[in-house]
Amino acid sequence: MQIVHATVPEARDVDFNAALNRLRKDGFVRLTKPIAGDQQHDAYEYSGSEDAKQDEWFFFEDRFNVVMTEDGHSYLDYLRALSHGSA
Repeated sequence: MQIVHATVPEARDVDFNAALNRLRKDGFVRLTKPIAGDQQHDAYEYSGSEDAKQDEWFFFEDRFNVVMTEDGHSYLDYLRALSHGSA
């Protein structure tokens, strides 16, 4: 989150979390987190059903990963085509 705040100082954590959750619910991204002692980059996948304490751990303690899905790539391609007037 520090990187986001450095780039967009007016970004609020609640807005950022809501945006990530919308992208996750729509199937455009997966949210994962490595767990200390586990060698997997994506050992824990965020499901959205976590409570406030789990949300705090997932989003604000150490790093987490945002992985674009195949649907996410397709949607990004669509948006790029729109911006170039070819959709």
